[in-house]
Amino acid sequence: MNVEQCRVSARIFSQFVPILMLPWWKQIKRLEARKEVIAEAKATITNEQTLAKLSDLDQFYTLYYESSKDLLKQLKSQIHEHKT
Repeated sequence: MNVEQCRVSARIFSQFVPILMLPWWKQIKRLEARKEVIAEAKATITNEQTLAKLSDLDQFYTLYYESSKDLLKQLKSQIHEHKT
């Protein structure tokens, strides 16, 4: 592959990756909403077993949220690398 072909490939990649990232942004927004619902539920529920389960669920969503954001950061950095 010559230099010009590499540049064309990089341009194509940089145009399509943001489109592919869009579902991840939506997923992150859904995770944020779920975490809010869990926080509201934890504030009103007094049953210890239910609170423990909600805490486990909250921890799961927190880890999922953080890993999704990390993935998006990695994809963004790859986009910037291909643009240069």
